[in-house]
Amino acid sequence: MIEKLVRGDRSRWRIRSAVALVVALLFVSIGTGLLAKSLPKIKENVCLISYGWSRSEKLKSPGGVFFYARKGEIYVADTGNHQILIFNEAGTPIVRIRHSVDGKEPGTSRQGEPKQVAVNSRGDIYVVDSLARYLDVLDYRGRSIERIYPGDLLDMQRDDVRCAAVTVDSADNVYIGVSGEQSAVLVLDRKHSLIRRIGEKGDGDGKFKAITGIWIDGAGKIYVSDARNEPAVQVFSPEGKLLVKFGVHETGPHNFSLPSGVVTDEFGNIYVTDSLRHWIGAFTSEGKFIIRLAGGFGTRPGDLSFPTGIASDGKRTIYTVEKAGARLQGFKLEITQLEKD
Repeated sequence: MIEKLVRGDRSRWRIRSAVALVVALLFVSIGTGLLAKSLPKIKENVCLISYGWSRSEKLKSPGGVFFYARKGEIYVADTGNHQILIFNEAGTPIVRIRHSVDGKEPGTSRQGEPKQVAVNSRGDIYVVDSLARYLDVLDYRGRSIERIYPGDLLDMQRDDVRCAAVTVDSADNVYIGVSGEQSAVLVLDRKHSLIRRIGEKGDGDGKFKAITGIWIDGAGKIYVSDARNEPAVQVFSPEGKLLVKFGVHETGPHNFSLPSGVVTDEFGNIYVTDSLRHWIGAFTSEGKFIIRLAGGFGTRPGDLSFPTGIASDGKRTIYTVEKAGARLQGFKLEITQLEKD
């Protein structure tokens, strides 16, 4: 009688354990499914490839790219050729602007090395040049009309700080990433008066060490990529409050080796180029990794070879330039944006 009771208890225990295991697996499955459903599905298709001004005058170590939505034009900082190239949306080059900077001797000039470019609604062109301490402002014809020294804005010596990145928003406010003795994002109004400073030089949240890209979305949020700081990508409110941060310089698809630029699409998904990993990483607006787009070191359409900059139309098209690949590529994004629970 006792033996029968023991065996019955063991049988009931086994049944309960099996039921508990099934329930646990069910919860895990549901949880995983919900997590998967919360992430959008994104696929890229190459829509544009351009190698420069002509077959004999190709891009040389391009450093930055900007999409000018008002005219549907793509501006490329063609660093090695000392010029800014302007392409139409089909990738055909239509204008080139030679860029020069101050020479070593007073009153002289020399060929510049433009590495980033942005354009406001009036057609004024902002150029960050590796050989200049100032942000050069050109008119639509490429004539220099103003110089903005970040050192002057920060009450510092001009040689102590230089421009590292630039972009503009829909209201023509200008955002300058600076490096040197100070590292910060300077926000200027359309008349180039300083509105606010975001961040300072250092490690950690709200700080910067080597700004590589700045992007402003339709809501005015500020996205900053940094080659050395952790977090590698930070998102700020228009007033400069830190909202989102993600990525460190370690292994793993959700991290980075050398982030070189950042943009968003119309849904707020974030795209980051990584020069050393030769790819574009896609993340949710909260910084969760979605998928690796494009990339893989190579020269075929969709491959990337040291991407140095990224631009967006703010909708479903992104553009990138490659330092070693020496080309401009455009990608149309197929996005299935799933509703959050």
